[in-house]
Amino acid sequence: MSPPLHNKAITDCKVEPRKGETVLTCSLDKTARLTRIASNNHICTWTLPVPLWSTCWDPTDDTIFFCGGIQNKLFLIDTKHD
Repeated sequence: MSPPLHNKAITDCKVEPRKGETVLTCSLDKTARLTRIASNNHICTWTLPVPLWSTCWDPTDDTIFFCGGIQNKLFLIDTKHD
């Protein structure tokens, strides 16, 4: 059995729209996590300073996504530069 994706509730998830091979999740545990769908393999986790409510992929670049957190915080994450 695979370990849980997050330590607290998952608040949003989005499948990468171009290839559909990865899912991006965000959580109240202050992390965004990228996971390969077919194998459930972890790709990367980003820890941010506040709990997260929502996420979305950049419509023009599949290496960029955004996370919205509490306190009206918005984070842009470029997976090419992690």
